[in-house]
Amino acid sequence: MFRRRKRKAELLGKIRRYIADVYVDDQSPTAQLASMSQPTMASQPTMASATAETTDDTFTGSLEITGAFDVVTPGELGNAMPPGLAERLSRLDESFAQTVLRLIDERGLHDATVYKRANMSRQLFAKIRRDDNYRPTKKTACALAFALRLPYEDALALLSRAGFTLSHSSKFDVIVEYCLLNNIYDINQVNMVLYEFDQQLLG
Repeated sequence: MFRRRKRKAELLGKIRRYIADVYVDDQSPTAQLASMSQPTMASQPTMASATAETTDDTFTGSLEITGAFDVVTPGELGNAMPPGLAERLSRLDESFAQTVLRLIDERGLHDATVYKRANMSRQLFAKIRRDDNYRPTKKTACALAFALRLPYEDALALLSRAGFTLSHSSKFDVIVEYCLLNNIYDINQVNMVLYEFDQQLLG
């Protein structure tokens, strides 16, 4: 019991320091000054913003983090295409649900293992299985990233499929980011941290 409390206190201490280092309060004078100094550009509609679920969460307008394959097609590369690139190109139009199901198959996991890890009901997971166009909430997308034990970059790629990203102006996002970067995948542990910082829980 004492060791458990000690580990919890140490983890919370590390996350407090991480939040202090990277969290940016949008309402702070420094953040407002920085935003005023940035040039403004007219917003352009994107496929992700047009199809993603409407929430108060921060959206990203790109379905890929790097966008490295935006202008590349198999026909242009021809026989010189590197191994594995054709497969990656074929996934550009993959939906969130299709990506989740592919990752489950690639990892040899069972559906029940994933939705239990994600603290998700079987009924909700069945919607993902049935509907290729299923659009999750940000909490659900994050829960599945933890359930699939995704590395940080892969987790960001999965979130982007649903039109989400992680922002340093959200404590929820900063905590999720810290846990992913430090391979903390147990959703009960993640929820414990979120609860301690008065954030919404996953699942």
